[in-house]
Amino acid sequence: MSMGKPVITTERECCHGAVDHGENGCLVPIYDSLALESGMEMLTFDEDNMSDFSAHSRHKAVAELEESITIDQALFEMGILGAS
Repeated sequence: MSMGKPVITTERECCHGAVDHGENGCLVPIYDSLALESGMEMLTFDEDNMSDFSAHSRHKAVAELEESITIDQALFEMGILGAS
């Protein structure tokens, strides 16, 4: 995501937060190879989608995964840092 690449991932709890389906990639059901194939085709053969998804991925990575944000969030979760 930080490199501006679209993402295809499964709808598992630990993975789905990285992708806003239809914005920066595709969420596919676990073990659904046809949905995976469809997502791959959409990103591979639709250059407009690829460009849009890439831009959204980079924006999401910067907005949500910036180092200072994630460090503060982790410290807060551990009870080391108070609410800001």
